[in-house]
Amino acid sequence: MEALFLIRLIPSAGDFKGPVVHFEDIGELRHLLDLPPEHPRLFTGFLYHHLRVQFHYRSAMKHKLFCFRTKSGARAPLCFQSGTNVLAVIPVEDGLETALFGARAFLKAHPRGKVILADREKGMDQLLTPQIRRVNVGKLL
Repeated sequence: MEALFLIRLIPSAGDFKGPVVHFEDIGELRHLLDLPPEHPRLFTGFLYHHLRVQFHYRSAMKHKLFCFRTKSGARAPLCFQSGTNVLAVIPVEDGLETALFGARAFLKAHPRGKVILADREKGMDQLLTPQIRRVNVGKLL
């Protein structure tokens, strides 16, 4: 299915190994898993779909896409690395505390990294720490 561009396998980093599967077509994912439109997994897929192309189609920007996960449940589903710079995009799906848990775990492993917490809340643009910013998804894309 990867050769047909239906899915993409994204490598994992952290202490939880194994690739993460992303569907290229969010509608197909929703149909196959019978998910309601507001399901959090669809928000992650939406972000993946729109952010990956921003990095992928800029030929001058060499980057690596990966997912950061820990056995304790912390996750940063979309991480982009270019040289020594690492950016994690974490959707605020299950509440701010869950997103911050993932952000802190990611920054522990990547102390010089930056984190964007992508939120659906309108008008959201808040610098939480020098390395963590919470922003409305409309401003991000």
